[in-house]
Amino acid sequence: MSRWLRNTLISVVVILGLLLSTMVIVPWQIKKQGSNWIAENTDRTLTIEKVFFNPFTLMFEISGTKLTEQNSDRPFVAFKRLMFSISPKSVIKQAIILSRIELDDPFVNIELLGRENFNFSDFTRLGGEDSEDQVAEEKEPLYFSFNNIVLSNGSIDFTDQTSEDKTRHQIRKLDLGIPVVGNIPYLVENYVEPKLSMLLNNAQFKATGKLKPFKDSHETKLSLTLAGADLAYYAEHSPIPLPVEVKEGTLDFEVNLSYLVSKTAGPKLLLDGKLTLSDIGLSELDGRELFRLSSLILELDQADIFSQEFNLSSLEIHGPQVYVDRDSSGSWNFQQLIPPQETTTADQETVTPEDKEGDNLPHLTIKKLALTDGQIHYHDDFVPGGKKKNLKTDASPAKKTQLSILDLNFQAENLTYPDAVKSPFSLAMKVGKEGDIKVAGTVVINPLHLQAQSDVSAFSLPLLNDFLPANVKTSLKSGKLYSTIAVDLKQLPEKLSGNFSGKLHIDDFDLRDPIGNDELLAWGKLDLEGIKGTITPLSLQIKEVALSDYIANIQITPEGEVNLSSITAADGPEPGSQPVKVEKTVTAKEADPEGPPVDIQISTLTLQGGTVSFVDRHLTKTFSTTMYDLGGQITGLSSAEEVRAKVDLHGQLEKHSPLTIKGEINPLGQDLFADLTISFKDIDLTPLSPYSGTYIGYVIDRGTLYLDLNYHIENRKLSATNQVMIDQFTLGETVESDQATTLPVALAIPILKDGNGEIHLNIPVSGDLDDPSFSVGGTIATVLSNVIVKIVTSPLSLISSLIGGDEDFTGITFASGLSTIDPTQLTQLKKLAEILATHPALILEVSGFVDKEKDPEEYRQEQLRKNPAGGDFDEEEQLQDLARARAMAVRDALVVESEEIKSRIFLKKADIYQLPEDGSASRVEFNISSK
Repeated sequence: MSRWLRNTLISVVVILGLLLSTMVIVPWQIKKQGSNWIAENTDRTLTIEKVFFNPFTLMFEISGTKLTEQNSDRPFVAFKRLMFSISPKSVIKQAIILSRIELDDPFVNIELLGRENFNFSDFTRLGGEDSEDQVAEEKEPLYFSFNNIVLSNGSIDFTDQTSEDKTRHQIRKLDLGIPVVGNIPYLVENYVEPKLSMLLNNAQFKATGKLKPFKDSHETKLSLTLAGADLAYYAEHSPIPLPVEVKEGTLDFEVNLSYLVSKTAGPKLLLDGKLTLSDIGLSELDGRELFRLSSLILELDQADIFSQEFNLSSLEIHGPQVYVDRDSSGSWNFQQLIPPQETTTADQETVTPEDKEGDNLPHLTIKKLALTDGQIHYHDDFVPGGKKKNLKTDASPAKKTQLSILDLNFQAENLTYPDAVKSPFSLAMKVGKEGDIKVAGTVVINPLHLQAQSDVSAFSLPLLNDFLPANVKTSLKSGKLYSTIAVDLKQLPEKLSGNFSGKLHIDDFDLRDPIGNDELLAWGKLDLEGIKGTITPLSLQIKEVALSDYIANIQITPEGEVNLSSITAADGPEPGSQPVKVEKTVTAKEADPEGPPVDIQISTLTLQGGTVSFVDRHLTKTFSTTMYDLGGQITGLSSAEEVRAKVDLHGQLEKHSPLTIKGEINPLGQDLFADLTISFKDIDLTPLSPYSGTYIGYVIDRGTLYLDLNYHIENRKLSATNQVMIDQFTLGETVESDQATTLPVALAIPILKDGNGEIHLNIPVSGDLDDPSFSVGGTIATVLSNVIVKIVTSPLSLISSLIGGDEDFTGITFASGLSTIDPTQLTQLKKLAEILATHPALILEVSGFVDKEKDPEEYRQEQLRKNPAGGDFDEEEQLQDLARARAMAVRDALVVESEEIKSRIFLKKADIYQLPEDGSASRVEFNISSK
């Protein structure tokens, strides 16, 4: 054997021996040195079951490794097997090149022990205190290439020991695969494509990506998938307290994330994909339901996070249920979700509008938005005006308002903010069993421009009962609303402008009586056609308002309570409380208007088939009456001051007595104008016996009433005439009543009657409507009372009012010593005779008087002129004859005018020297009485 061959063989044997020895020495050193180093530098224990090294393939394999927690046997890090092989190219490329890395069943336990203190924090202190201060010298980068990285069946436990419930999160079945990753120049341009999958708290999570981590312009793309994440679990272990309780919910998403950054351009973070929330259930902290959601599906076309540009291809919300509650103190359940506002102190810097000028608004576009099968549940225990204890003891308890909105559906396309893009949308919901509400149109969000049409069908008005204030004592039994309204609204720089148009109908309306729970107001149909208007300035035009088959019932209870005034009940003051001082208020007429008056126009108001009933139980006997066929038209209603609406209304009292109202009116102007003539014919008075018995003390035996009224109101002044005619008015039996008047009405009636059995009264009324002491009813009652008083105390002063003049019918005067009637006074006696002739119940008493000072001498001279021869003169006897002659002269003058009144004229003996209250003592006085 040659020397060269022998040396070669020896060298090979030595090398093989050394290599084979490394198969034993290297594993032994790794196990020994690793365990010793851990034992010397930490309070942990490292155990390695097996280490294998193949010097020929440069492959290392470590099995059964466990690193414990400090001073514990519990594992901190463990794995079943770690294998990696070094490529021979490492020497050639002068880089660390691993051809394969495999890690099986790794386990890591991470615990948060305190603020910035973890169960691995002891490793961060191993380098010494000065290690962090050392400045590394710039060196050539260490090149590496790791290939075929495979991590399988990994596990990670995380426990927050600082939390009250020791929050715990788990990762299981962690699998990671990376084909190649490295910073060797020829690898920089290649994508690193990792694949990751795991169970995160039993939710399947997957991630794939493409990235160039070592290129100057970084480019990263990740695809993330999460399925079945339990939101209730994460909410339960939230590090900060939540204002609501998440009862249930699942999160799924499939998103793609791209991060781009270079030396010449700013970074971009792009996001797209799909996110789904399922079976969401939120409740208040006391357990009451707050929100439920079947599913929310968000498909993100692309979002540039840093540029705040968000483009959603679709957002679908299915089956949302919102529970809106307000408690008795007025607090809404959703208010707890809003954090309290922090108070800004004086030394804190204030952000001015100029500081915000540079802020960019986020750009949002939603190509398709859909909300289906939504529901809103509303419950309200709030008592308007205060707590329950402030209500009067006789007030009804607070209403608990409840309302449910079902089948709520909403769809929209191309919703964009802040760009001005017209977006079509539609909204539909079901309210109650039959009510449908639909809205469709287009909207521009910024600036707002809304064009839409709403259609309401069969909306049940009784659903609004729970929304009436607690002091409203009435309720709706039935009623359905139908409407079609179109709106066009624009947000201008300083105001909201726009217009609206459409029609409205309310059918089968029934408002209940607050006292007896019967019908208070009801109708078959109310139509509002041709509705048009504007927002700014506010105006409203209605072509026609038609009300048909309507009923109104007015009732007075035995206690005197009127059902109309009982609709609302105001809370009285608390016992012992101080009276509230009433400040002087400025009337609407005095106040300066903030803008132009509202322009209101109603072309035609039509009433048809109306019935109004009145029942008064506040009497000795119940009174009731009904007005039928109340209808007609009012045309040309307007708020313009110069416009007068034409009024033509009619009706039938008890289907017998016709009522007509005609004239002009303007109730919508700033000042009320009215010029109305009201005619009421042939009203039977006998049904009014409950009133006459209570307030007069007699029942009405018979009688018919006719009214001709004219009322003129202008400039807040009232001028009215009330022509009253009562035919054959006769009182019957007396009625015992504590409320009966003491006025002698029974005496007045026959005095007022004329020869046809009619009573004619003219009652003028005038006054200022702004005068709080003025009322039409009070004025008429005063006039009637004065008439009756005059009949009794001074009946002759009433004669002038009966003939419409101002003559004095209390008597006539004579010249001294004479019994001849002056011609001017014969005219007065003629009028008196006419009154007696037309009022057969009147009896006239005539009494003659003399002037004791003047009449004796003048009478003697008159007798001497008649009989110059003269004779004896007995003054007392002669004055008695003079007084009688004066009375007989008056009687004869009246009889000459009307022979039929002769039987009702009587000479009444009196003290002929009685002086009058005023005027001449030479006179004849009258007195009126009745049969």
